[in-house]
Parts: sequence; C-alpha cells; structure tokens
Amino acid sequence: MEKSYLDSNDYGVKDDGYTESQAKKACITSLILRYAVPVVLSIVFGISVYINVMSQDEMSPVFLPFILMFVSYVFSWVLMIRVRRRRRDYNFGRILMWLYIGDTALAIPLMLIQWILLAQD
Repeated sequence: MEKSYLDSNDYGVKDDGYTESQAKKACITSLILRYAVPVVLSIVFGISVYINVMSQDEMSPVFLPFILMFVSYVFSWVLMIRVRRRRRDYNFGRILMWLYIGDTALAIPLMLIQWILLAQD
C-alpha cells in the first residue's frame, strides 16, 4: 500500500477520520457565520431601532449586535483554519482561506479611510 502524507506527521496534523463531508459542513457553516449572520443581525437590529424610534422608547444596547457579528467573524476563521489543518487537500477550505484573506485585506484599509474621514469632521 502506498504511503500518503496522512500516515505521518511530516506535513501537519493527521487526518484522524475527518471526512470530506465533515469538512464541507464546516466550510458551509463558516460561510454562513461570515456572511449571513451579520446581514441577519443588521436587519433585525435595524427593525428594532426603527420600532424604538417610532414608539419613542429608549434605545436598546447598540453594542450587542456588533459583539455578535465579531464572534461570528472569529468563529468563521476558526472553522476555516480547522478545515485547512485537518484536510489540507480540500479545495473548498483553500478557497475560503483566500476569500477571507482578501476580504480582510480590503476591509482594513476601508476602515482606516472611514476613521480618517470621520476624524476630519
């Protein structure tokens, strides 16, 4: 029988029965956490703010949706890294890695520009 990179620890963590279907589920969950959860939270928070403004009630805590968005962002990275560590050859995980790196590389300069523009006001 031919020896594969999964038989030794030379190329990273051993597979330990982490199947392609498990990797696919983790990648899909990571995508949902990264892109769907922030959209849903924004919509729900926007509706609740609109209702509070229309009924002239006190504002709900503004930081809660942002904390939840940050947690979903971090967990999306954790799931992607887990797939990349356990199934190096899985292309969906590799695509997610580069998508997240590119997304973050675009977000950081945009946030800096926004902060600079807000500081000028």
